Amino acid sequence: MAWMISVFSRCFRAIHKKEKEEFFLEIVKALNHLYFKQDKTIQEMYGPSSERFNALCGSTQLSLFDFDKNGELKDEIQKAIEMADELRNQKEPLEDQQKEVAYKRKTKNRSRRELIDKLPVTEINLYPEGEEFTQKYENCFETIPTIHEEVIYESAKMYVKRTICHNYIYTDEHGESHSYKAKTSENKLIENSYVSPSLISHIAYNKCILDTPLYRQAKDLAYRGLTLSRQTISNWMILVSEL
Repeated sequence: MAWMISVFSRCFRAIHKKEKEEFFLEIVKALNHLYFKQDKTIQEMYGPSSERFNALCGSTQLSLFDFDKNGELKDEIQKAIEMADELRNQKEPLEDQQKEVAYKRKTKNRSRRELIDKLPVTEINLYPEGEEFTQKYENCFETIPTIHEEVIYESAKMYVKRTICHNYIYTDEHGESHSYKAKTSENKLIENSYVSPSLISHIAYNKCILDTPLYRQAKDLAYRGLTLSRQTISNWMILVSEL
C-alpha cells in the first residue's frame, strides 16, 4: 500500500498543474489494479459462488479515458475512494451471517419428561394399608403423593406404567403428627430411571440374540413414541449387567 499512498500524494500535489490529466490516469490505473487484486483474492477464498463480491465490470469499473479534461478532478477521486471503502467493508456482513448460521445449528436439549410424553399412560393408585390408618382415614390430610414411572414393553405394545403412592398425615389430640405412606411391592431396576425389566430385556434380546445395533433400536423406539439416545440405551445395559 506504500506505493499507492505515494501515487495519491503525487496526484494531489499536481492537482493544479498541467500534468493533472496524466496523474489522474495514473491514479485510475492504480485503483483498477487494487480492485482487481482484491477481487481475485476474495474469489480464491470464497469461491465463484459468492455473489457478495461483484466482479469489476460495467458501471463498477472506472474508465481510463472517461473524464472531463476541463472539469474538476476532486469528485472523481472521492468516488474512487468511496468505492474502495465499500469493497473493504463488504466482508463484515459475511461474518455476521456465519455467526447467525453457527447459532442456528445449536440443538435444544430434551428434558426427561419430553422423552415419554408421546406414550399412553396406565395409572395405578396405591393407598396406605393397615387397621390404624383405616380408623383414622377420615381425619387425615393427604400430602404430595410419591410417583414412580417406568416404561413397560409388551409384545407390540409399549406404555408408561405410573404408580401413584398416596401419602397421608394425621395429627392426634396431643399435637403429634403421624404419617402413613403407601408402599409399592416393586423395586426400581435402575434408580431415577424410566427403564423397566421388560424394556431392558427386549433391548438386550435384540442386541445380543438378533444382533440389532443400538442406533437402529433407538430409531424403532422413537417410531413407537419413546425418544431415547443410543448412549442412554448403552448406559442402561451397562448398569443392568453390573447388578
